Amino acid sequence: MTTEPINTLSARERVQEFEAMLDRCQQAARDGDMAAFRALDHQLRNMAMALIAAMPAAEPDEVHYFDALRSAVTKLGATADEIEQDRRKLQQRKGNDRKVRLAYSRGTARL
Repeated sequence: MTTEPINTLSARERVQEFEAMLDRCQQAARDGDMAAFRALDHQLRNMAMALIAAMPAAEPDEVHYFDALRSAVTKLGATADEIEQDRRKLQQRKGNDRKVRLAYSRGTARL
């Protein structure tokens, strides 16, 4: 019987995989694909928990775990801000469209 772990990814490979997932998550948000964003966000959270769980076993010089998580928090915060700004712009456009439709429906529109 072997005692080798099933997943033999190195710590650096795990962090690289995490960062690649983060990039895909951000791209989905930029593309407006909210279904993909939600799915990737869920996967990203699971990967973050796995990275955090691996930290106690990490060597003292393996600071890339902390750097990757710090970077992810910063990037996801910026992505959330972008999504919120897009949402506000969409609501504003809907409000403006509603005003135009109401003006035309009342016959009060002037050019």
